[in-house]
Amino acid sequence: MPKIPWLRLIRSLTFISVSTYLLVCGLLFFFQNRLLYPGAYFPLDLRLEDFQDPRFQVWKDGQGTFLGLKYIQPGAEANWVYFHGNGDQVQNLTWWHEILEKAFPERKWNLYLPEYPGFGLKEGRPDEESLTQASRHALNHLSQPTLPLYLVGQSLGSAVAVKMATDPSLKSEGLLLVTPFSSLSEAAQVFLERGFGPLHHFLPASLLLRDQWPNNSLLPSYQGRLWIISSDQDSITPSWMGRELLQLASEPKRFTEQSSSDHWVDWENLKPHETQWDFLWPQASP
Repeated sequence: MPKIPWLRLIRSLTFISVSTYLLVCGLLFFFQNRLLYPGAYFPLDLRLEDFQDPRFQVWKDGQGTFLGLKYIQPGAEANWVYFHGNGDQVQNLTWWHEILEKAFPERKWNLYLPEYPGFGLKEGRPDEESLTQASRHALNHLSQPTLPLYLVGQSLGSAVAVKMATDPSLKSEGLLLVTPFSSLSEAAQVFLERGFGPLHHFLPASLLLRDQWPNNSLLPSYQGRLWIISSDQDSITPSWMGRELLQLASEPKRFTEQSSSDHWVDWENLKPHETQWDFLWPQASP
């Protein structure tokens, strides 16, 4: 009996669909590091010997391992540490000095910009474990470790900052999360929805990801002051993620939602930023 043509067509379409699905899942799994940590794959636009900003020093540990950059002031009252996003490198982030200078013009502070493994001038391979270990190592090599600690994290850096803020061996007085995600799996699902539309439901991000960065399960244990800033136009880490983290966190906490460019904050027009900075680092507190 001859085969019915439409059955052969169904089998062919099924084979193509399943093969395509497995191929997409395989590509997402094997190339996820390039998607999650693109800054590690950018070519260097600056060598260490070419670094010219006189305000900053190269930050190294006792063995000479490169940790990042640091700005040290005599009479500093606190250590501020900024963990950058996945598309940045520390040599491009010295402008954070101006952010703190405008926020606290009458106070003195140190600013540290730790680098991630595989990014910029830092050797290594980026993943959740290596970034966590490198960041903890960096915080154990602050120039004035007894000063109160304030952590800032933007995007991917928010997950690093949350990990450090909830580390029992470290104590931070304040935590600022800028355009944070609730968890990497939820952020990845948003990314897949943008790229694949309704088909993203068939791409289980939580099963494909090797790294998890679970901000939503770690943040509830944090006991310091918390300020979260989200953008209502953010298509990468939507503002609902920041609100979700706010609901999970303990007091004292503050939330700012700004109408600004995608996945960024317009610091010049951030309102009411003066009162929020004072909340995060009160004049009468450490």
